[in-house]
Amino acid sequence: FDRFYRRAQTDTAGSGLGLAIVKAIADRHRAHVLLDDADLGGLRARVEFPRLLPL
Repeated sequence: FDRFYRRAQTDTAGSGLGLAIVKAIADRHRAHVLLDDADLGGLRARVEFPRLLPL
């Protein structure tokens, strides 16, 4: 989740900030970011937020 990190060999455009931003937002909400290989290649990212208790 390092800012500006990109794999050495990639044909995809981007600044390398996307996952770092997702992680920062998730941390503020006590959520977890889960990364996995996608079935057809690439990356699958999932954010799991904690269940809220009723007020």
